[in-house]
Parts: sequence; C-alpha cells; structure tokens
Amino acid sequence: MTSNAFDDFIDDCFLSGDEICRISKYETRINFFASKLIDETLQEEKAA
Repeated sequence: MTSNAFDDFIDDCFLSGDEICRISKYETRINFFASKLIDETLQEEKAA
C-alpha cells in the first residue's frame, strides 16, 4: 500500500468515521498494533 493510499485509509476510517470501518465486533477492542504505530509516528514528529 502506498503512503498516500494509507493516508487516505486512515482519513476515511478514523477521521471521517466511515461506516465500513465501524464494525460492532471491534468497537470495544483496542488494536495494539495500530496504537503502537500511531504512538511511534507521534514520537518521531516530536523529535523532528
């Protein structure tokens, strides 16, 4: 997946709240991989 495609996916699912990304089965679960990825990205931005 290209960086632009990934950015679009994140925007669609997490910022816009598209219905396809809100599956009730996962609403109360935490995605640790995604949380770690987001945390690492924020830490890199702070260090820059």
